[in-house]
Amino acid sequence: MTPITGVVEGNKIVLETLLRDKGVDAIVAILLASPKIPPEAYSYLPELSARYPHKPIYTTFTGDRNVYEQVRSYLEQRSIPVFLPLEETLETLHITCRCREALERK
Repeated sequence: MTPITGVVEGNKIVLETLLRDKGVDAIVAILLASPKIPPEAYSYLPELSARYPHKPIYTTFTGDRNVYEQVRSYLEQRSIPVFLPLEETLETLHITCRCREALERK
């Protein structure tokens, strides 16, 4: 089995571009869980999170459920939150934004 890296590399480039943008406060990455993509292929997420600690990265996956569990474990061990379903990710982002706004008002 040959790992798919093109899609992952593309995701990394897009996420890094977004994180550099001053108008972006957080990222919700919707990623593919596939047997052809090993969990280690997502190592760029904790790296980007460390470089941009003021911009949270939330993730969710579509695809193979068994692979999803492996990737979830890999990322959560590296402090990257993974939500399923997507709605949980968006709700968490909404709550985080409201908390930040409340803190900025004080």
